Amino acid sequence: MSEEAKTVRPGFEMQALAAKGGFMQVVSDEKTWSREIMFALQILRGSDALQKCNQDSIKNAVVNIAHCGTTLNPAMNMAYLVPRGGKCCLDISYRGLAQIAMDSGSVKHIAP
Repeated sequence: MSEEAKTVRPGFEMQALAAKGGFMQVVSDEKTWSREIMFALQILRGSDALQKCNQDSIKNAVVNIAHCGTTLNPAMNMAYLVPRGGKCCLDISYRGLAQIAMDSGSVKHIAP
């Protein structure tokens, strides 16, 4: 048995990893999944408040990254995992909303 398989993961990590099926239905790219789950786990591990959130909401927030076509990449500041009312929510920043609008073809250029 590999070391990875022997590792006992906390519930919040298990729920984030359980999002893979839903994520891959939307974005069938293993590289994108690997990148986004890495960002999600880093964010979750760094926040006691997020770790205490409803575990289904953690899974849903990770799947929503794919549905929205955005990223949790901290260098890009497009989306965030935020604890709200005991749930983990995916919040899209103004940068993320601008990128979604441009990617969809709704707008050609956005200026501050």
